[in-house]
Amino acid sequence: MKRDREIVGRYELLRRLATGGMGEIYLAQTTEEHDQRLAVIKRLLPQLANEPTFIANFIEEGRIAALLNHPNIVRTYELGQAASSFFIAMEYVPAPTLVGVLTEAQRQGRMLSIPLVLHVATQLARAVDYLHRRTDLNGNPLEIIHMDLAPHNVLLQDDATAKLIDFGIARARGICGERRRNLRGRTSYLAPEVLHGLRADQRVDIFALGVMMHEMISGRPLFRSRNERITATRIVHARIPDPCAVRPSCPKPLAEVIRRALLRDRERRYASAHALLADLDRCAVHCQIAQPSTVFEEELRSILNADDQDMRSAEYLAAEAEFGGRTL
Repeated sequence: MKRDREIVGRYELLRRLATGGMGEIYLAQTTEEHDQRLAVIKRLLPQLANEPTFIANFIEEGRIAALLNHPNIVRTYELGQAASSFFIAMEYVPAPTLVGVLTEAQRQGRMLSIPLVLHVATQLARAVDYLHRRTDLNGNPLEIIHMDLAPHNVLLQDDATAKLIDFGIARARGICGERRRNLRGRTSYLAPEVLHGLRADQRVDIFALGVMMHEMISGRPLFRSRNERITATRIVHARIPDPCAVRPSCPKPLAEVIRRALLRDRERRYASAHALLADLDRCAVHCQIAQPSTVFEEELRSILNADDQDMRSAEYLAAEAEFGGRTL
């Protein structure tokens, strides 16, 4: 006898894809006959569904994500409530995470091509620039900070379109409460000022972008170790390898963008994602290394070599559980 599937709002849960420290994620399908599509449903774990702090954080995540509409950010359809539990319904994107691509390339002894690195970095900079400059309906800056930019939170589709996900600890003026100030992203991508206990601003996302760009160029982690204390020490004190030294084919203008994004003194770092994006665009023109999407498709296909689409789509949904949670 066929088991009835659970209904959450206007979505039928097809199967659970991942369970993290605070939430669970499902592949779902809308129930309306005139609008049948796949979606991703995120909701709090049952044991946390009645905890006021977790509920408030979850609602804030949904409210921030629902404000965003950009081709390089996974779309949020709605923040809803079914019975006594809140849920977030999101766009379903069957794609691996950037960390999955980097890990597989490293396993094969390969690195992403320079054109692909620049292509992905530019898309992420566009997403962050949009995020940072987002305003409310009255035109007032929301001052959104993602706070957890990492390859784990980037989907990379077959045509190399990058999609930013997970606003679970994002902050925005007028939306988020004081309790979020103590939430931090993955240690490997934290800016030095966060580790020093200083108040975070949007430049922490710039530093995280710099770490991601350096890792795409070098093909290996920049700061990460198995011990978080050692990782934090590296972020604050370790010498940052010159991108051109670890990869001589890296164009000097791109290396300069990476170096400036990674400046430990945030007053000397890029002041905005918009400025970083402008330099990446100039780099693409100066170096003339743009490629058609079909070339990127072939490169990614050769790295992933995966025919099991379900396996690949589940990977990004399970990323938080597989690669570790956040630090408090």
